[in-house]
Amino acid sequence: LLLVRNNRASSPPASPTMTEEHSGQTEALGRTITAQQEQIRGLEAAVGGLQSQLQGMAAQLAQLVNIGAPPPVAESSSPPPEKFAGDAESCGGFLFQCALVFNRAPHTFAPDYARISYILRLLTGRALRWAESRFPDCQQFDCSFSEFIAEFKTVFSTSKQPRDSTPVKPAGPCFFLASTSPSPIDLEPRTSSLMPCPACTPPPTRLRNQQPSCLPPVC
Repeated sequence: LLLVRNNRASSPPASPTMTEEHSGQTEALGRTITAQQEQIRGLEAAVGGLQSQLQGMAAQLAQLVNIGAPPPVAESSSPPPEKFAGDAESCGGFLFQCALVFNRAPHTFAPDYARISYILRLLTGRALRWAESRFPDCQQFDCSFSEFIAEFKTVFSTSKQPRDSTPVKPAGPCFFLASTSPSPIDLEPRTSSLMPCPACTPPPTRLRNQQPSCLPPVC
């Protein structure tokens, strides 16, 4: 027992340098963590500022878009044209009235099938029978609007000019057929010859046994 006590008494005390080193490292780590936390808070503040700027720019851009965009124009509805039965004289007027309806509502009649369907709904009589045979499938027309209009005009419009019933006077003298009747003495067969028309030139001296026939003038 005496030896143990003597050994304990003779052993040197613990060195304080180890405790100081650990405490110094702990303080350094604490300062580093504190600095990193401050940097993180600074970055969060910067990110928040950028988000606020982006929101402000988005709001300004939306205002500019709303100012630059023209106000929507309300499409006015117009009464439909009279139904078309296939009369060539009214074909142009019918298509003209349909074009006026399309111009008053351009968004409604933007697709080709919308305009074709509108015209087909206004057909009756011979024109309706043509449409039924031309488009048996109402869901698909297989042509553009310009092609439809070209075919429609070909079928129902006419380019022939009306004939003038007024007779046209020829520029030069005309002739008529003169028949020769055989006389009792003349045994030659009856012949015909061209004679000047009395309406154009003075009547010539008629030969013996020559009478104008009832045939029309030959010019």
